[in-house]
Amino acid sequence: MRRFLVLAIALAQPAAAAPTRLLRQPDISAEAVAFVYASDVWVVPWDGANDHCPVWLGNTVYFLSDRDLAVNLWAYNLETEALTQLTHFADFDAKNLAGGAGMLVFE
Repeated sequence: MRRFLVLAIALAQPAAAAPTRLLRQPDISAEAVAFVYASDVWVVPWDGANDHCPVWLGNTVYFLSDRDLAVNLWAYNLETEALTQLTHFADFDAKNLAGGAGMLVFE
């Protein structure tokens, strides 16, 4: 029988948040990912890790990454430019990140 771990994280977000604007024109270098969001250019550090399943909530982009070998949940705050590892799984990978209404869920 296959078991799944599901984790929901409630995140602080205003009740009447502005709609997410389309991310446009992404580009990747050896050290960063750049993209246009809300008519501004954003640059996010990149170290060659496999990052996927991005979810944008407020001023933070949440994503899954293998930067510590196992795939874990990470957050990048656009205001502070802080990159934070939120989970520390070593025996299995986090999968299928999704979010909305101020919450994240993954398998």
